[in-house]
Amino acid sequence: MRTLLFSLAFLLLLGCVQEAAEEPTMEERLEALEERVGEVEERVEVVEECVEELEEDVEELEAEINESREEEVVAPPPKGTVRFLVTVENIHGTQTLSPGVFMVHRPLVSFNFIGRMAPAELEPLAEYGNYLPFKEYVEENADVVAVYTIDEPLAPGEKKTFTMDISTYRPRENYLSGIMMATGSNDGFALASNIALFDPGNGPKGSTTNALNYDAGTEENSPLLSGFEGGQPDPAMGEENIANGVATTPPRPVTFHTQLTGTIMKVTVTPE
Repeated sequence: MRTLLFSLAFLLLLGCVQEAAEEPTMEERLEALEERVGEVEERVEVVEECVEELEEDVEELEAEINESREEEVVAPPPKGTVRFLVTVENIHGTQTLSPGVFMVHRPLVSFNFIGRMAPAELEPLAEYGNYLPFKEYVEENADVVAVYTIDEPLAPGEKKTFTMDISTYRPRENYLSGIMMATGSNDGFALASNIALFDPGNGPKGSTTNALNYDAGTEENSPLLSGFEGGQPDPAMGEENIANGVATTPPRPVTFHTQLTGTIMKVTVTPE
């Protein structure tokens, strides 16, 4: 009996020793834990990549939704009007067009000043691209039906489109004219003048017009593209552009520009 008890005790002791031997050491436990951390980090990277892809998909979808909303809010032309799209394009190789003014007007008024002295309000536009005084000038004219502006310069190859809703009452009395400065000159400007918006049968008329280039006669000309030192506008100089350049004394009437011989501004009118 005693032998049996000793045998059982020995077996129990041997089992405890084996279990103790099978338990991992602290180093082994730390190594296993580090492996698990590495696996979790890899999974986190995968999840982050999925989140980035989802965010990109959401941004694209939001952009599509916004575009569709913008298209939806475009109202049809009011009753009794015709809608025109006017595209102004700079087709020159080197000259930049300043912001400018476009006006729909009756045939009794013309903004082609050739052979006449330029109005004082044209000088800021023709010399340094400030269209605001000229905009106010045309708005005060009773024969001007509507005024539109292009508020940003057009570099070579750039274009801008705006929309006009024109009344069909006495339609053949509606003409379009537009002025923008050639900023690589001293007082040169491109003018598209008296573009008919309706044909003889009173139907809306599409057209493409190459504007002509004029000299305002208010400032002496330097070589084209001679910059601020040549009296030509530089946006970085701010208000210093106002007094820059040599004034023509006395001012001369508006003439065709002898330096600006190539077409700069093209105006395309498209009825919708």
